[in-house]
Amino acid sequence: MKLDYDLVREIMLTIENSENLQGPSEPELVAAGEKLDMSRDEVGYTLTRLHEADLITGTPLFADASYYFLRSGNLTHNGHQYLDNVRDSKIWKQTKDALSGLKSISLDVVSQTAAALIAKSIVLN
Repeated sequence: MKLDYDLVREIMLTIENSENLQGPSEPELVAAGEKLDMSRDEVGYTLTRLHEADLITGTPLFADASYYFLRSGNLTHNGHQYLDNVRDSKIWKQTKDALSGLKSISLDVVSQTAAALIAKSIVLN
């Protein structure tokens, strides 16, 4: 499966907006994926990659060749930093535009590009 960066952002926004101290429920996570026409398995795959990247505390459960239970936990410190860089929809669009010609990018490159765009937009008085 390919990691979809729009889904990464949507899931992380869902986690941040959850009022549940243990993170969003499985239906909330599935709904985040459905906003982007993504399947339950794509959400599970993304959650697994986010956990591996130390952006979220939870990880989905996998059994019988499919995701058995989707859970995200909460954002880690690194997760908050990543989301702070990509949260703003204007910066997110500019980031995607800047990276659109590349065939391969990492979460770190996405975050660094967004951070550079934010820094560029800051006007010091």
